[in-house]
Amino acid sequence: MTFHPTADPLQRHQADPLRLAAPPAPADLGRAQPAPAAPRHRSRAASLLAAAELDQRLATQLLRLPPGQRRAAIRHDPGFRRLTLAQLFALQAESALLQPAASPLAMAELAAVIASELVAEPSDCPAAEEKIAETAALAHWLLGKALLLDESRRPLAEESFLAVFAFVADRGPCEPQALAHAGLGQLHVDLGQLDAAIPCFLSAARLFGQLDAAKPAAACLAELGLALHDGGDLANAEHALRRSLHLLGNPAFAPSLAARLHLALAAIADTLGRSAAAGDHQERARHLHRLPSPPTRILTDRLLRCRGEHEDPIGAAMGL
Repeated sequence: MTFHPTADPLQRHQADPLRLAAPPAPADLGRAQPAPAAPRHRSRAASLLAAAELDQRLATQLLRLPPGQRRAAIRHDPGFRRLTLAQLFALQAESALLQPAASPLAMAELAAVIASELVAEPSDCPAAEEKIAETAALAHWLLGKALLLDESRRPLAEESFLAVFAFVADRGPCEPQALAHAGLGQLHVDLGQLDAAIPCFLSAARLFGQLDAAKPAAACLAELGLALHDGGDLANAEHALRRSLHLLGNPAFAPSLAARLHLALAAIADTLGRSAAAGDHQERARHLHRLPSPPTRILTDRLLRCRGEHEDPIGAAMGL
């Protein structure tokens, strides 16, 4: 039989019994053979990276939608209802909040909507429910802070701050509650409602104190003292400002804030006829102004998010 040159060469030997015979067994056939390799599983790092990439793609899709369609997309497409996606938007909103030229509103709104939808969904895992509630509380605080930046929408911030308490109502003293009180205090100051702001700042400082978070408590008392000073209540302003400086500790932790507090104390001392004390506070403020630091309001917001005494204080104050 003649084979075509392009045919499978094995077909040329189909009738040859010698070529169909099994090859001889290797000499060490009786030795135990190695077990087949187990299938390789994706590492935790690879899984986290894949999840982060998915969240980034979903975030891009949502941001490409018109603002009026984003909420509906989240409600109708369960693929958008991911805790990690809500946390991603919250982180982006917080980062934008600390940059004067950035706009955190869209990020904060998406974080709040996604987290709220997740809270409404049933869950069999208490730990997951607690994490979702904490994320929702933080997202609504960030949304309130973002609304404070828009004068036309500033009154809407109160609803966002009050929503924080609903998500953590069954918990004891916690950071979201303290942040919400501080946010309400800032709102009332911006609206010229000093009497309403005072208990909010005091509640926030008390809660941060219960959490052993001295620096955020100092930020609340700083805002209270400055507001009282602007309102003409010099005695209570001086007490709040001194207490804030004491909790801050080393003034190099937050130089611009400490300088602002010393200037306010200098003005109070000068008004009360204590010229020596006024000069001392002015000299301290003059020294601190040589140290770089963000504006007072931005710095106090960073201090409010300083979670503990074991962080690098300069890095926390500078947002590093």
